[in-house]
Amino acid sequence: MKRVVAFFVLLLIVGLCFFEFFYKNERKEEEPETTTVNITAEASEATAISENPQNKIYAVWLTYSEIGSFVKGKSEDEYRADIETVFKVLKENEINTVFYQCRAFCDSFYESEIFPASKYITADSRKPDFDPFEIFLEKAKAYNISVHCWINPYRISYNNDFKNLPENSPARELYKGDKNSLIICEEGVFLNPAHTESRRLVLSGIKEILNKYKVNGIHFDDYFYPETKEINDKELYNEYKNQGGALPLAEWRRENVNALISSVYSLVKSQNNALIFSVSPSADIEKCKNVFYADVEKWCREEDFVDLLIPQIYYGFENEKMPFREVLGEWEKLALQGNIKLLCGLAAYKCGKPDEFAGEGVNEWSENVNILSRQYEQVSESPVWQGFSLFSYSYCFGENVTENSKKEIKNLLYMVE
Repeated sequence: MKRVVAFFVLLLIVGLCFFEFFYKNERKEEEPETTTVNITAEASEATAISENPQNKIYAVWLTYSEIGSFVKGKSEDEYRADIETVFKVLKENEINTVFYQCRAFCDSFYESEIFPASKYITADSRKPDFDPFEIFLEKAKAYNISVHCWINPYRISYNNDFKNLPENSPARELYKGDKNSLIICEEGVFLNPAHTESRRLVLSGIKEILNKYKVNGIHFDDYFYPETKEINDKELYNEYKNQGGALPLAEWRRENVNALISSVYSLVKSQNNALIFSVSPSADIEKCKNVFYADVEKWCREEDFVDLLIPQIYYGFENEKMPFREVLGEWEKLALQGNIKLLCGLAAYKCGKPDEFAGEGVNEWSENVNILSRQYEQVSESPVWQGFSLFSYSYCFGENVTENSKKEIKNLLYMVE
């Protein structure tokens, strides 16, 4: 009798083992594997960074002058060949995102009905024979690399002589309608952040891009109010005060910038909630607040301003006033106040060169080849950072590469493979 009972017990155990084995394998076939989600060039397939903490971004900025070197004086076939090379290099070096400068000076590096073609890609602001941005996006899709449209929202010209603007610049029409629409100072000509029509022009340009191209996001750099005391907004501020406004001048200026940032965020999300709106401010939080009037603290703390901030932490570890580790920590504290994600802007352009404003750390970048890799090692220690963005393409992979920067980039990218 005992043998019979033992036999049935053994049979039951074997049966349970087989059941568990087949059940687990069946579940494994049904459940998707957990993988890192890559943002593609299709806007409809874009993934909100804040919802995907495993998604790392390894990015590079492609500037207006770099784009111009590929386009100006080139045929479409020549441009296509150059861009093919760009993407091969990016793919080989683990770069999965590009911030492409679509508008740097109230102009366009794409097919636009609002802004004249940039003088950096064609003579006399005439439209080029091909659309460089459309071709760029086509190649990006083939290589599965994300592209964010980088816009300088306010800057019109480095030259403060208004006569030098293209005849078909929308800034001319704004100025003709109201001289308060622009800021003209020693730094150049800028759209006035306090002026409603100026903000509307920026929004119209973004809407045109979103309607025409499948991008992964809209990106602003660090140019907001110009770094000057010559801001001619007294008339607009008095008008605000006469209508019952109570904010002090500095706070009013910050709210003007906030109005544009929140409007762009709403516009981007109305087109596709998965698209990313990012801003790359100066890493100096105090300067952002009181010189550029960019309220990065509010953007971190409150919702519906930005998805992603990319502070330009272009300092070495030995910088006397702004040491890298200290600045990194300040941004981490800000990010933890809200639900914001960060990329770290890294200064590839400094590799191998003296850092003239670093005090005792003047020779740090010229005497070392592991600064970027050490910086990313520290970035990787905190979950608020999604990766890095390098300034800029030509200093990493193009005409401005040096033997020092080659070693720096190699050491950095070894860490992300």
